[in-house]
Amino acid sequence: MKRQTGLLLLAVLLSACSTTGRSDEQNQAAKATKPSQAQTQQAVRSEHAHPGEQVNSWNEDNNATTVKNNGNRNVAEHSADKDIDRGGVLEGQPTANTEGAARTDRSNDGSPNRNQSVLIHPRVDQSGLRSDTPPSKSGVLLNVPLIRQNPELKFGCEVTSLAMLMQYTGKDVTKMQLAEQLPKDPDPVIRQGGNITRWGNPSHGFVGDMTGKTGPGFAVFNQPMEQLMRRYLGDRTLNLTGQPFHSLLTQLEQGRPVVIWTTGDYRLPDRWEAWKHGQEQIKTPLDLHAVVLTGYDPEHVYLNDPLSGKKNVKVDKQRLEASYNALGKQALSYR
Repeated sequence: MKRQTGLLLLAVLLSACSTTGRSDEQNQAAKATKPSQAQTQQAVRSEHAHPGEQVNSWNEDNNATTVKNNGNRNVAEHSADKDIDRGGVLEGQPTANTEGAARTDRSNDGSPNRNQSVLIHPRVDQSGLRSDTPPSKSGVLLNVPLIRQNPELKFGCEVTSLAMLMQYTGKDVTKMQLAEQLPKDPDPVIRQGGNITRWGNPSHGFVGDMTGKTGPGFAVFNQPMEQLMRRYLGDRTLNLTGQPFHSLLTQLEQGRPVVIWTTGDYRLPDRWEAWKHGQEQIKTPLDLHAVVLTGYDPEHVYLNDPLSGKKNVKVDKQRLEASYNALGKQALSYR
């Protein structure tokens, strides 16, 4: 009896040992397939990591500018149209602070943030005209008097265009009076081998002989013309230089013609020249021209051309806009 009991106990012990051995093998297998805590954390970081974490340029997928700053990822939000022109400044590009800009050049601790993007808001001139507001009307046409520059002013398209605008406002002033009063740059033209090497600066005054009687004439830019306008219109003078093209159409919508710089055929300039003026290097197209915008419709603009002597000339809107942009977006009007 004792022998049977001992055999029974031995069988139970052997069975228990066999079961324990199988559990250890299973545990080892389970440990081999189960990820460690460090591996689990690494997997979580990979799953939630931001795509493009190290990008420091425009991200086409999310239409945002990403910059690295003190180890933080700062995102400046923009629309998909990232190169919108806002008065000569491209949005979506890091830039120095500009008047009218939203200042975001400080980090959270108040220290200077040199890598932060500055978002440029549309400028608003003193007349209240927003540069991002297109005209609301589908078209308009003003009855601006036509004045021809020839034969007296062979190179006087700017002052002749200004005379048209002035007479439209009711000012009794002629093109010859304006030609006399316009600031001049007296530097004579100097040529070498048929090329112009020295001449004046059209930002200072009219370059050359406006009449063409004593020598060649060139042009004048918006700054001296603005000075001349102020003699007659004072603070009503409005320099629209740098504004988007549709701002000029908004002026027309409000019943105010615009003097605009373009080329003789209203296309992109293709006759570039460069010369010295003192220590300055002047680079400009020679086929400059100035006209008066008198109206627009959905596809075209209308203008008075002092050289051709034609009134309300119909020109493709995109064609004139491209020319306007290429020549520095120069335009003058009034409030």
